[in-house]
This record gives sequence, C-alpha cells and structure tokens, in this order.
Amino acid sequence: MELQHFHKHPLIFNQEQSHESDGNAHCSGCGEAVSGPCFSCMECAKAPSEMNHPFHRKHSLKLQTITPSDEDKPTPLDPSHDVISDREIKHFSHQHNLVLCDDNVDDKLCDGCILFISGPYYHCSKCDFFLHKSCAELPWKKKLWFHLNQIPLPLISGGVFRCGVCEFECSGFTYKCAYSNFRNTCLRCALVDSQTSIGHEHQLWFLEGKEAKCNACGEESRVEYWCNDCNFVVHDKCLKLPQIARHKCDEHPLKLAYHDDNDYVKHHYCDICEEERNPNHWFYHCEICDKSAHSKCVLGKYPFIKPGSNYNAEYVHPNRPLILVPKVYDYPECHICRKRCVDLALECAVQDANIQSIGNA
Repeated sequence: MELQHFHKHPLIFNQEQSHESDGNAHCSGCGEAVSGPCFSCMECAKAPSEMNHPFHRKHSLKLQTITPSDEDKPTPLDPSHDVISDREIKHFSHQHNLVLCDDNVDDKLCDGCILFISGPYYHCSKCDFFLHKSCAELPWKKKLWFHLNQIPLPLISGGVFRCGVCEFECSGFTYKCAYSNFRNTCLRCALVDSQTSIGHEHQLWFLEGKEAKCNACGEESRVEYWCNDCNFVVHDKCLKLPQIARHKCDEHPLKLAYHDDNDYVKHHYCDICEEERNPNHWFYHCEICDKSAHSKCVLGKYPFIKPGSNYNAEYVHPNRPLILVPKVYDYPECHICRKRCVDLALECAVQDANIQSIGNA
C-alpha cells in the first residue's frame, strides 16, 4: 500500500516493521514514539543519519529532516523579480524598480508580509513601497507543507484576502490555491517551516481538529499546535503573532511577551481597554513605559492590512487605481452598496470615489 502525504516522497505501509527497540523513532505527524505497523519513506530510510564526504572533509554531515525542495528555489525560468544590478531589481508586484537598502527605518511595513521592516530590504524611491529582502526573493511558485494538494502555488499580490490558515484579513502577498479550503495563504503562515515558538521551550506538533484551551489567548476552540512533553497548546493565529507591534497608546514599539512576572494584582490590567488581563496569557509590553495590553487591543481589527496599498478591482472600477484608506472622517457613501463607509474602505486615487467599505462587505 502506498500513500501520498505531506512528505515529498510516497509513503509505504510496513505491516511487520516495529520501532520499539529504537527510542529515537517518532511519528512526524503527532511526535509520539512509533511502534508496530506504520507508513514510512523508503527513499529517506536509505540515507544514513550522519556521514563523511570528500567535498567537506573538515566536519561530518548530518541528515536534515526538512530541506528546501526544487520548487521552493527561484530559478531563471521561475523568478518573482528581474535583476537590474547588484542592488536593484524589478519586482512583479510594483511598477517601479526597487533598490536594496540596509538603513534603519521606523514604522514602515513590508508590502509582502505586512510586518515591520527590519534587516535588509528593498525600497521604491518614488513611492511608499517596501519589501523585506527575503519577501522580494520569494519563488514565483511554492509548495506548502500543510497543504493537502501538494502542487506549487502561485504568488499573488494586489488585493485584500482572508488567509485560510490564520483567518486574518490581509493585504500583501498570498500563495493562492483554487482547489482547496486554503484558497489564500498569507506570507506569515506560508513561510513557517518549523513547529517552534519563542514562547515555549519544546517542539510543537501540528494536530488539526482537536479541541482545547489555547495557552496564548485562553480561548477554547480547535487548536492546531500541541506539545507532547507538557500540556501546552496554541492556536495557529496566536503562534504567528508579530513580535513587534505599534499602538497609539505608547510612543515606543510594543514587544510580544509570554508571561507577566509582576505579582502585583493591579498591574494585571490592559492599558488600552482598562479591563483585567490574565498574566499567564500572551500580551504586548513596553519595557520603557511599563505599559501592557491585550494582543487583540494592540493589533485591532485589521492588523495585516496596510493603508495606502494598491488594490486591483477592474471589475468595479476599470482603468483607475484604487488604494486602501482607513476610516474616513465624514463617512462617505459607498458607490456599490450605498451604505456609509464607517470602516476601512477603497478610494480612487484619481478622484474622490469610495468604492467599497471592507468592513461592510
């Protein structure tokens, strides 16, 4: 019997094989020790766990369980950008050339993953467009390890979508599939290649469909990531919370914290909503001002939608660019549904025409 699963090779059913004597054999799905009949990869089983090679004589080489597949690497036939020079590219998502920069920038979001810019990045000198170097160099197509249809998914930009994994409304880039429930996958979810969290010391395992109370937010629902060494469980969306966030309650960047060590009861309140805060749940904190807040209060309703981003909507507003704008002061009437735009909206960059309120859509 042969099975095609998350693994890149077919898995063979071994009726007689037993791993009871091998304490290091663990299931790659649930993390528990394997004994008795199981599915295994015969291709990977042939490879030794460690070897010496003449191409690298100084050190031995250890077998890694996860390696980039050929589809994950940009090739001359499959690029997401054209190289103009050593520090300049033309990316498919933007009309102007982008220049590589190393300078520090404050409060600038990457137009690919919608997280704050850090490290080397590409920047457009003509508009407010930024891309992390890693986001700019993503392959045009990529296989996602958690995706049931193991086909390379195309990289798409220029819209607003709901991520099928974390369920956040997002702008930026998405790996799009037309054949499954994971129709769109944001970069924050697509680029997670290990089941680890800074907020927990052990490896986490992906077990979709089990009910439990999330250790990060305290909500009881379907939880995807589990620790086999203790009772720690965490939602997919909580696992991928940004490490740095901004809010008008504090002038400094707020860092994600995993436990409040302050035993003073009156300290356990949110500085935004002023409601009680569980010190054992994850929260955002400013060490300089000693301010703390719920993650939901800090991130708000649309944490991964960048205001000012371009939006492609030829079917409702042909030949004119649309941009995402935050709440408009005078609540103009939407040109599609005729309701007032009381939330994030699309606005014509050429004329004053609010096309659609995303919050009412």
